[in-house]
Amino acid sequence: MQNAKPIALSDLPQHSLWPARLLGLAPWEDVRRDHAKVDQEYNLGNYKKCLDFFDHAAHKPSLQEVRRQEFGEVSTALSSRGDDLVLMDFWESYQAYYDLIAASVLPRAKGARTILELGCGYGYNLDMLRERAQGFAYCGGEFSPNAVALAGKLFKGDIKVEPLDLYAAAYPVLEAAEGPVVIYTAHAIEQIPDISNLFVVLVKHKDKIQEVIHCEPVQGLQGDSLLGLLRRSYTNACDYNRNLIEELRRRDDIEILEATPNVFGVNAFNATSVIRWRFK
Repeated sequence: MQNAKPIALSDLPQHSLWPARLLGLAPWEDVRRDHAKVDQEYNLGNYKKCLDFFDHAAHKPSLQEVRRQEFGEVSTALSSRGDDLVLMDFWESYQAYYDLIAASVLPRAKGARTILELGCGYGYNLDMLRERAQGFAYCGGEFSPNAVALAGKLFKGDIKVEPLDLYAAAYPVLEAAEGPVVIYTAHAIEQIPDISNLFVVLVKHKDKIQEVIHCEPVQGLQGDSLLGLLRRSYTNACDYNRNLIEELRRRDDIEILEATPNVFGVNAFNATSVIRWRFK
């Protein structure tokens, strides 16, 4: 955050089209986030682009080269820490995000055998964690076939990424994982407007789940400030998840260990909160 430039809330429209979109002053059509939308945006979009890049490069691309191909030529991020808005270098902003994931997950993994990411893309976060902490089996589940295929080429089985549908009645990647398991998600729950099915599946494996950590935007943790209202409206416009914290709070078999809102946001409108919980 050394090179971050503070931005006043009143100046937000100068740096983003989202305030005008959310107020109906600029074109935007609300989306319906379902299998077809996620397939179009990620499997046939970002992840196909990355897989094609890997397959057709003159040399075997590094993981970092694939990551840069995914995001393209982006130089600046309108980011946030809490309710403080900042302009910063895009890659520095993402590094702060990776640091947040590591700080949220790794201290909770003591005594675990497996670290499992649900909705892991092609495994970038898993590799980032593995570089920081060896001694765990790292695996992930992912909806996009192109991302699963790319992970297989990048990691050759060192990090196992298997097909996963968060709407399904079973998660084979969790069934196969050796316990104790620490599960985490990082901007994957956001893709599921109603996440209630997750808990129906996880409770079947509660005896081997040590802890669950969500690094996710959480609409239910937003306040009534202007920025909080903008963040809620952004969630609605993108049809992102709207019931994660509510589902956790309504279950009497779950203990919420932490619920910290808006710790850091690469995208200030979609800031990452940290929720930790475990089965009682």
